[in-house]
Amino acid sequence: MTQLNETTDIVIVGAGPTGLTAAVRLAQLGVPHVVLDAGAEPSRTSKAALVHASSLEVLAELGVAEALVDAGRRLHSIVMVDRGRVLVRVRLTELPTPFPYGLSVPQSTTEALLVERLARLGGSVRRRSRVDTVRAEGDRQVVEGTVDGAAFAIRARYVIGADGAHSAVRAAVGLDFPGQTYSAQFVLADIALGATQLRDDQATIVLSPQGVTVLGRLPSGNHRIIATVDADADVPEAPDRAYVDALRPYGGRTGVVVAVPDPPPGRRPLPGGCRVPRGRRGAHPQPGGGPGHEHRDRRCLRPRHPPRGGCRGRRA
Repeated sequence: MTQLNETTDIVIVGAGPTGLTAAVRLAQLGVPHVVLDAGAEPSRTSKAALVHASSLEVLAELGVAEALVDAGRRLHSIVMVDRGRVLVRVRLTELPTPFPYGLSVPQSTTEALLVERLARLGGSVRRRSRVDTVRAEGDRQVVEGTVDGAAFAIRARYVIGADGAHSAVRAAVGLDFPGQTYSAQFVLADIALGATQLRDDQATIVLSPQGVTVLGRLPSGNHRIIATVDADADVPEAPDRAYVDALRPYGGRTGVVVAVPDPPPGRRPLPGGCRVPRGRRGAHPQPGGGPGHEHRDRRCLRPRHPPRGGCRGRRA
């Protein structure tokens, strides 16, 4: 097997929003770096679909915010409802920021714009590059893995781990990943609603004895729906209209009038949890912005990226 060897200042493992943000900033500063990602291509799905004001402020410094805002849908308020009665209304328009709103935009769009910006700065992402180990060698870190069947080893001053819940970087540093698994599943779907009383510029959180439902409109016109179901509930891989109607996240549970087309495109159930890396600080390999919330099914584990200081989803 061919061994590919090189040296750089920083290796970024993972080309999601966190890794790409780090890459663009380093490119702006002229710091040599390499971005590695195990996937064969960029994300094509919506995944995390809400960007908050603090993130937009960072993206503005990177030269990405304007294009992202143009591609997204502005949400000016978040409302919590209990069986039709408004409990709390958070007006994002009152935030002291150049971006007084939440931005509804698919994660795939965010990543695509960051990749474009990185390319304009002379950078790129090395796809199909799977990292197996990170080890110390003197005052350097050696990142080892494979790309298209060939082994590689990259020596760097620092390694940024943005490679998700099963992070090879975090494992190499010896960081624990403690947390809890929620006692419920989350059904997540992007669907077309035929009729609704929901405002297009509002995210709605609905409480009921049957569970919690979150609704918000996407730039495509579809709605992002997140609903809790029992942990042992049998959720089909592709829920049809009968299943969605039986779940009732759009009628009695939400307290709004909604017509669901047939069939509603859906997603699988996502058992979730809240976890934050914990361990030593100051070592050369460092975990990036996530994951904090992990949403997973039998085939995938999707990280959510927490803000500074806590296990709260910056994107949802």
